[in-house]
Amino acid sequence: MNASGFLFVVCQYGAEEALKRELARQSLPLRLAFSRPGFVTFKLPADVAPPDFELRSVFARTYGFSLGKVEGTLAQTLAAAVWDLACTGPYHQLHAWQRDTAIPGERGFEPGLTELANEV
Repeated sequence: MNASGFLFVVCQYGAEEALKRELARQSLPLRLAFSRPGFVTFKLPADVAPPDFELRSVFARTYGFSLGKVEGTLAQTLAAAVWDLACTGPYHQLHAWQRDTAIPGERGFEPGLTELANEV
């Protein structure tokens, strides 16, 4: 299922440009849509669906097909919003995460589970 028509790719904060260059060299049918530190999305052609697609990237930590975006600070509100998006299932996996806030090592930052992530 590809409800939104977007592929999301999670990479290390700061590796976005390397990821984009790597995928551009592969001549994949992807159009850059949106990126933030540690997170890049691509618009997919209508004929590309999860069973037909496998991303090969040394820079990608994980990837998937986006259901949409949720925002907030309260775990209960975030979880409810995710379930609202996911109710169209079925899925093999559902991945929710909090993006890194800095480059690893910068000002002592190390990636890992946050209090909010643990609560969710």
